[in-house]
Formats: sequence, C-alpha cells, structure tokens
Amino acid sequence: MYFCCKICKIAVSKEINVLEDQSRLCFEAEKEFLPPGFFFPESEKIPKINFEHYGLSGDFNRYFLNEIDVINVKDHFDGTRLNGCCGMSGYFGINKVCRNNHEIGIEYSDCIMPHTVGLIVEKVELINNE
Repeated sequence: MYFCCKICKIAVSKEINVLEDQSRLCFEAEKEFLPPGFFFPESEKIPKINFEHYGLSGDFNRYFLNEIDVINVKDHFDGTRLNGCCGMSGYFGINKVCRNNHEIGIEYSDCIMPHTVGLIVEKVELINNE
C-alpha cells in the first residue's frame, strides 16, 4: 500500500503497512512516533492522537507516517506555516504539499513532541496494489 495526492495522483509515501500494534507508538518528545514502514490511521475505533496537548490544531483526521516514508513532498509555499522552535510544530495547520503544490499534510517535528507526518485523510488516497 502507499498514499498518493488525491488531486494529481503523485505518490507521497513509500510502500507501507498499517500499524496494528498501538504499543509500538512512542509519545516521547523528539522521538519517532511510529516505526518506519508503517502508517497509523485516526478513526473512531482508535482514539484521536491528542496533538492539542502541544497546542496544535486537531481539526484534521490524519494518517500518521514516519517522516522517512514520505516522498515527493516539500514544505508549504506559505512560509508562515513553517513555524516551530527546533522543527515544525504544525501550529498553523497544513505545512506540507506534494511536489505539485497541493496541500496534503502536517509535519510534527518540533522539540516538544513526537516526530511524525500526518497526511490529511481528505487530501490523500490510499492505494492498495494487491
């Protein structure tokens, strides 16, 4: 499986699998939220990840990925969204776009939080190539 931009269909992730073992999630600051090769979906069955604890917007449903698994993605063209003290906080919302400048997700990489990229459910498509 992989994710692509819903608008232009460019792949925005490497091949990944769903992480079903929630015990592998890490909530420690400056550590990877989940291991490479996996994504973790927010849903009604799975409690919403409380990034609001860090003062962040929780207005989006996201698929969380390890930053190493994200491809064809760059920083948002609006520099005011790239805030944070030691990395990106996501405090002002979407801060990642696909290579073709379509908004797709939020990088969380500041020093006060676990590090991850949250792809916005409404902005990406999960492709199952089986």
